[in-house]
Amino acid sequence: MSTIIAVRPSTKLRGFTTIEVLVTIGVIAALLMLGSSVYRKARHAARVAVAENNLRQVATGLDLYFRRFLAYPPQGCDLATVLGPFVGDERAFTNPLTDEHRPGKTLRELYVRPHPSQVDSPHYYVTAFVSDDGSTAVVLKTGGIVEHHDGLRLPVDSPRQAAAALDLLWGRYREGGLPDDTADAGFDITDSNDVVTRVCSDVHMAALGSQFGYADGRLVDIKVTGQIGGGWFLPFGDAPCNGGETYRQESVGAGTPVTLRAEIVDPYTRSLWRRYGYPLAYTSNDSSGQVVVLRNGDEPISNKPGYSYQVGVGTLLAPYVGPNGRIAIADNEALYCFDFNPLRTRFGIDFNDLVILATATAAERPCEDN
Repeated sequence: MSTIIAVRPSTKLRGFTTIEVLVTIGVIAALLMLGSSVYRKARHAARVAVAENNLRQVATGLDLYFRRFLAYPPQGCDLATVLGPFVGDERAFTNPLTDEHRPGKTLRELYVRPHPSQVDSPHYYVTAFVSDDGSTAVVLKTGGIVEHHDGLRLPVDSPRQAAAALDLLWGRYREGGLPDDTADAGFDITDSNDVVTRVCSDVHMAALGSQFGYADGRLVDIKVTGQIGGGWFLPFGDAPCNGGETYRQESVGAGTPVTLRAEIVDPYTRSLWRRYGYPLAYTSNDSSGQVVVLRNGDEPISNKPGYSYQVGVGTLLAPYVGPNGRIAIADNEALYCFDFNPLRTRFGIDFNDLVILATATAAERPCEDN
């Protein structure tokens, strides 16, 4: 006789072992980390894309501004305000890489105004959007070039130092850095009104405008000659200067005067001026009172009533006037303003007959090489 033994199922539930729990937690943590990393990368890429698009709009605004004024906005200005009429969308001035509450703050703090001669190529640093930790920068260069760079170590606590670092990386001296012996490039003005280079420099000139004319709308032809440590030469060529012309001379020694001379070449005006006994030319260091050299912090010259077609000196100088109402240019710049009419009348001295910006930058080659 067989015996049937009933086996009762165990009512005791089997739990997870410690190893299984740890493995599960590890898998979940890995998935969370992976998802978080993917999310951070996606968010970063999206912010960079917005920053690049914003800077392209700013680049368009800078280009339109330059076409109108033949200059970039002055150093230290609020780009959002200055470029607003040329851009139209104030969101373009907001930094998407950080929680910026005031549109344009980052652009203004990191802005380094290029010289007019640097408009096209090579491409020079202008401004940038930078992340809170200084590791990411979306950089705008002249010519509308926008670049994205990661892995940086920018000094975010000092916008001025951050701007200098960016300018050294992608600006004029991105190859080799700024030479120590030419770091103080700039001008001094002597008692005789000579504009003199401080150190070995490259000297740039840009004609901002020439508005000497008659009631019939005809502008008078003016020729510019210069003297930089040698004889007189034609920086803008033999043709009359109409504004927009540029010139560059490399490796100008320290203590060299940068002298400009403007002369009337229009035959009718020359004949008329001779009849009146007026000078046909003025030099930047003469004592005639017909030439004004402006430096940073000077009072700008205001527009005077003129012919309706003329651009006043106040308008020509507008890009170089800061928020405080004074001339806002770098220490290495000087503005030469000429006037050919010596009469103190309604249409007299207005200094818009010729305006030239001169800039001394650190020499790319030592002066002794020339």
